Amino acid sequence: MKSVGRRFPFFAGTWAGSAPLLLWALHFAFCYGAVAVGCTAILHGGAWLTAEQLRLLMGGATVLALALGALLLWRAFAAGRQVGGRLLPRVRLLGALLALVGMAWTGLPLAMLPACGAG
Repeated sequence: MKSVGRRFPFFAGTWAGSAPLLLWALHFAFCYGAVAVGCTAILHGGAWLTAEQLRLLMGGATVLALALGALLLWRAFAAGRQVGGRLLPRVRLLGALLALVGMAWTGLPLAMLPACGAG
């Protein structure tokens, strides 16, 4: 039985190129959703997390997303060296690099700003 990537190379390449950007989108949505829900609950007194625990949760999610993004970047770099010369490996590499920078940029306020605007 052939693998899906060999039978449908366009779709396998599209998935490989969009996976880092999808990871970035999921990380972005999680961080902003967690801040919106968590800080609203914290400020209204009905939270099961403190502001510091929320910050640690988002920091852990950022570290996990950056590790997965680095793995995807490494795989894109390795695949680009094997294939060479074509457009898709370059797009895949640049998309992974863009997603890694975007996830770092999204997580940067965790290190610089107080959680939920307090403190």
